[in-house]
Amino acid sequence: MTRYEFAAAWARVIKKIGLPGRTPANAITDVPAGHWARSAVDQLISAGVLPVSTFSDVEPMHWAAAAVAKLDGAGQPRLVFRGDAVLLRRQFAEAMRRTWDLAIRLPPGGSRMDASRSLMECGVLIGYPDGVLRLDRPATRGEFAWAASRFLNQCSRPR
Repeated sequence: MTRYEFAAAWARVIKKIGLPGRTPANAITDVPAGHWARSAVDQLISAGVLPVSTFSDVEPMHWAAAAVAKLDGAGQPRLVFRGDAVLLRRQFAEAMRRTWDLAIRLPPGGSRMDASRSLMECGVLIGYPDGVLRLDRPATRGEFAWAASRFLNQCSRPR
């Protein structure tokens, strides 16, 4: 599954659960205006669900991505999405966690760890039969469909 395919599908999920978007501060420079996934990418970024990178060789989820972004002295960072790249399971899990944070509107004192734990406890995120998540493997469309369905079911339940 590519990042473009994920963006198009996950944008439908956040629309279904009613997440509001914010106006993005900067435009993505590597997704052309007429591209079929452009509105989905913009929607996910404006909702705060999908991180972007200011350097094309640093993955948005890399442990040093925030520090590297601060080093960009150009004033206006060049935001890149890399839509043709393969979506990794950790990238999908992070976008899902960010969406969960927004959807459940964490109470004061709640943490991201609470949201990630909630995703695992309610069965939205599970590992392979041996219990390992294998987050550095590519995400498949089947894994996406399964997790998105379980995510929507959990979001629609009363809290």
